[in-house]
Amino acid sequence: MMALHELGHVVGAVPTGGSIECVVLHPMSFSRTDVSPNLHPAIVVWLGPIVGCIGPLMFYMIIPNRPDQPPRTVPVVKLLFASPLGEPLHFVEA
Repeated sequence: MMALHELGHVVGAVPTGGSIECVVLHPMSFSRTDVSPNLHPAIVVWLGPIVGCIGPLMFYMIIPNRPDQPPRTVPVVKLLFASPLGEPLHFVEA
C-alpha cells in the first residue's frame, strides 16, 4: 500500500508538470516522493491517499471469489473505512 500511495503522488506530479526527483520506499524510514518543481501541490498531495485507498480496493474487487467463500461485501466495507483512517495523517506532513 505504501508503494501505491507514492505512485499516486507520481501520477499527480508528472501530468501537472512536476519532475520526480526521488521516491523513497524504505521500510525503516518514512516514504516520500520529492517533486520539483511542484506546480500543483494540492493535486500531488491528494492523489497519494486517493490512489493508496482506491488501488487496493480495486485490486481486491477484481480477484475472483472462490465458490466456497461467502460474498465479499463485509470486507469491502472494512477496506473502505480502515484504509483512509491512516491516510489523513499524511496531510500533517505536507
